[in-house]
Amino acid sequence: ELVLPCGLRKGKRINIKKKEAVNNDLSNKPNILLIQDLEGDTLWQIYKKRIKEKLTQGKAVIFLVPEVEIIKNVTEKLKEEFNEEIVLFHSKQRDSLNILSWQKAKNGEAKIAIGTRMAVFLPFSNLGLIIMENENNPSYKEEQSPYYHTRTVAMMRVKLEGIDFIMADISPSLESLYLAKNKKIEYLFLPKKDFPRITVLDIKKEPYSKR
Repeated sequence: ELVLPCGLRKGKRINIKKKEAVNNDLSNKPNILLIQDLEGDTLWQIYKKRIKEKLTQGKAVIFLVPEVEIIKNVTEKLKEEFNEEIVLFHSKQRDSLNILSWQKAKNGEAKIAIGTRMAVFLPFSNLGLIIMENENNPSYKEEQSPYYHTRTVAMMRVKLEGIDFIMADISPSLESLYLAKNKKIEYLFLPKKDFPRITVLDIKKEPYSKR
C-alpha cells in the first residue's frame, strides 16, 4: 500500500477497467541479463531491440533510472524510436500525474513507463521487460519503510510474472557480478578498445611465490 501514489492511499477513486486475467507463460525461462558496456554505444542498441520485441508481443516495459534528472534524456530517446504512449512515475512529479500514470499502467493504456525506483511497482498486468539503468547506483535502495532494493523487487517480478530483466552499469554491483559468475544470470561484457581485463584472485589459494 505504501508504494501507491499518495492520493490512492488516501482513498481517491479512479476508474479501473475490468480485464480478462492475463496468463503469463512461465514455461519459458525468463532472461536476466547484466550488461557492462564501457563505451555506451552498444547498450542502447540492445535496449531498443529488446523493447521492440516486447512491444511487438503486446507487452509493456518499465525503464528504471536512479535519478529524476536522467528521465528527460531517456524519454527523448525512446520517443524518437517508438510510437507508444510513455508515462512517467517518480516522486518529484505531481501526485495527480503519478495517479494518472498508475491508472494507465493498470488499465493497459500505456506500454512504456519511465521512472525512479518506485516505478518498479507499477501494476502492469502484461509486463514483459524491466530495464534497470546504472544498476549499481545507491539511489535504488529505499532507506525508509517499506525498505526494499529495486533490483530485488524486479527479480521477484521476474520469478512471479515470467518477465525479462536487464541490468546495466559501467561498474556493476558486486551482488550482480556474483550472480553472473555463478551462472545465475547472463553476463555481457562490452569493453573499450585495449581495455585490460581485471581478475579477482583469492590470495589465500595462490602459491606464496606468485603473490
